[in-house]
Amino acid sequence: MRTVEANRISLQLATDSYRKGITPFVTVLNAERQLAQSTVNVTTDFIAVYKSLGGGWQGDAPSTPATASAQN
Repeated sequence: MRTVEANRISLQLATDSYRKGITPFVTVLNAERQLAQSTVNVTTDFIAVYKSLGGGWQGDAPSTPATASAQN
């Protein structure tokens, strides 16, 4: 979470610098890419923790051959 916030600040600084003509636009693009990557990393890590604690999606039970043939 700290990385995401630091990358948000970095993006804001890069955007401000670009608007003032201090840095090229590629600096803004790199800051956006870093923010996106850090957001993906945090989300992926959160999902891994959730799954390791037994979380998951609840769906229909898979049909067995007997159930499948009875429905036909």
